[in-house]
Amino acid sequence: MKYIIPFLSVLFLLFTAVSCSTSDVQQETSDTEIPDRTDSLGFQLQDYDKNIQTLLQDPNGLIRGFSLGMDSELIKSKNNTLEKVDSSNTFNTYSAQLDPVEAADFTYQFTNQKVSRIEVVIYPESEYRQGVYYRELKNYFSSKFNTKAKEDNTSLTWSVPSQELQIRLTKTGSKKFHDLQLVFEKLK
Repeated sequence: MKYIIPFLSVLFLLFTAVSCSTSDVQQETSDTEIPDRTDSLGFQLQDYDKNIQTLLQDPNGLIRGFSLGMDSELIKSKNNTLEKVDSSNTFNTYSAQLDPVEAADFTYQFTNQKVSRIEVVIYPESEYRQGVYYRELKNYFSSKFNTKAKEDNTSLTWSVPSQELQIRLTKTGSKKFHDLQLVFEKLK
């Protein structure tokens, strides 16, 4: 009888320890699987690489706060701090430094003075950094639009029918250069 109380105490401590340790276990997901619980539209930019934060800047649009269908004059005025690389009546291209060695070019194509396509070319420092951008952009857009990306060897494609939107992220470049191309356009 005198051993029952210590035995129950030890049993209670073991039960508590086991239940606490199993609650901290995270379930693994595959690369193309979306976590069950995502934050509000995947907008927690502070959780991403600092250059991803600089690239995306504003989670309220597709990239830098811009969306398809925006007025071309708004695009021009909001990008006035970036270096304009090229322009015509149908497109404007701007360049931005993400850090001292990595950069990105943003091309906004216009149809009837509205943005009809956004193309971003990212110039990472190395193949490793290309992988960082690829993984983090995959996580960001999958979370933001709560949809899985279709993946092949070097590209990801998201279809968002509710917004008539298609997003493509493609590894481009060569053995020496490890660029990425990110395209936003109307769903085909």
